[in-house]
Formats: sequence, structure tokens, C-alpha cells
Amino acid sequence: MGLIELFKKSFNVLRDNPKIILPVLLLALLFGGVSVMWATHILRGLPTQPSLLTSGLYQSFGSLFVVFLFLFVVMLFVNPIIKGFYISSLDQGYKRRKVSLKSALDATTRNYLRLLLTEVLLDLIWFVAIAIIGLVFFAPVVFHGLGLATGLLLLLGILVFVVVYILLSIYLYQAYVVVMYEGSKAVDAVKKSIEIGRRHFFDIFAVLVLTAIFLMVFVAFDVAIVGGVEFLVALGSRAAAVVVGSVLSIILASFFDAWIYMIPAAFYKGYIDRKKGGRKAAKRMRRVS
Repeated sequence: MGLIELFKKSFNVLRDNPKIILPVLLLALLFGGVSVMWATHILRGLPTQPSLLTSGLYQSFGSLFVVFLFLFVVMLFVNPIIKGFYISSLDQGYKRRKVSLKSALDATTRNYLRLLLTEVLLDLIWFVAIAIIGLVFFAPVVFHGLGLATGLLLLLGILVFVVVYILLSIYLYQAYVVVMYEGSKAVDAVKKSIEIGRRHFFDIFAVLVLTAIFLMVFVAFDVAIVGGVEFLVALGSRAAAVVVGSVLSIILASFFDAWIYMIPAAFYKGYIDRKKGGRKAAKRMRRVS
């Protein structure tokens, strides 16, 4: 199966079942609502006197940290559901075109604990990697200031970060899919994902590059469409233009997110399960659906 075919088949599943955007749509509305409430709270709380503005900004950063922590905890528990849901949805779409939301959720809840532990393990891996890079390359700049030596160290750190980011993205790409399709535990799923990453390094890298390209195309499309709609609506009401534009942007982003969430499962079916005749994943998903 060609790489473009992976994106095409995932898109076909979404086209035939637009209702599957519901989970990411609800998540986007949650994040958007929290962000709007935080921004409103900050703007109302900022002092009008310039002398007090600095202290007000410090307080806003504190509240931003609280919001960030809240959203991180929410994503820690919700992201496994999102991942499992779209892996199961793609499996159903491949088999019978129509996707049952209930069946996808049932398959996800049966594997939720393994998915959650995988999420925690992956977050830990990312945290340790970023922490080590920060301590080795960026901490000297913070404590000693920016000079020739620390500047070179900073540039090297950025390069190392990019390389590590690419490697981890490739090696951990299939972890959730392995949990759903093979019923593996978190550690075994990560090990299997790393093995898949080694065997299909350049294939997964190409998928990530194509995903980035599609993301840039989507952003340009989103800006053009939403901007055009806002302009037309603004002829009548500026406030309505903002609301309509925001809602349309969230809906479009939900379609894109749902599409991209299914790509790892499509990769597994096209490159991994194909070599096994498609029997292993099919048998596993029938058991959990």
C-alpha cells in the first residue's frame, strides 16, 4: 500500500462517517471554552494603572500555569480514549464502511487501562528526553547568560532537540495501535513500536512529513475559508463574524484531527498486518468490539 493510499483510505472512512468527529469536536469545545474563560478572567483582572500592570501580568502567568496543568491532566486521561476510538473506527471503516460509535467506544474502554498506562509511559519518555536536553544544552544559557560558548551550545541543543523529536516520533508512532490491535501491555507496546520504527523508519518518517505538509495546507485552507466567511458575516455584525468564524474553524479542525488520528492504524494495516494476512488485528478487534 502506498503512503498516499493510507491517507486516502483514512479520509474515505471519515467521508463515509462524518459523525466520528464528535470526540475531537467535544474536546476542542472544552479547550476553547476553558481558554476563553481564562482570557476573560485575565483581561478583567488586569489593573488599569501602568505601575500595577507588571504585578497583574505575573498573576496572569500563575493562572495560566493552573490552566495548563488542568488541561494536561484532562488530556492524560482523555487522549487514550481519543486514540483508541479512532483506531477502532478505522478498523470498522475498513471492514464495513459504516462505523458504530458505540462499538468504537466499547473497544476503547476494554483497552482503556492499557492505553492509559501507555500514555503515561510515553509522556514519561518525552519528559525525560526533554529534561535531559534542557539540563545539558539550555540550562547553561539561563545561568551563565548568552555568550559565544553558550550560544553555540544553544544552537547544538536546538539541533539535538529536533533530531530527538523526530526519532521519538518515529519509534513511538505505533504504540497505541499495538495496544488496540495486539492487546499488548504498555511496556510491550512501546517495545513493539520501537521495533516497527526500526524496520519501517523511512516509511514512518515519510508519513510524518506528509502529515506536516497536509497540516500546512489545512491551515492555509482554514484561514482562507474562515476569513472569507468572517468577512461576509462582518458586513452585518462584527461580533457574529467572530462567533461564526470560530465555530467554523473548530469544525474544520475536528475533521482534520479525526483524519490524522486514524493514520497510524492505517499504517499498521497497510505495512504490518498485511504481512500477517490481516488476521491478527482482525481477530483481536472482533474480540474487543
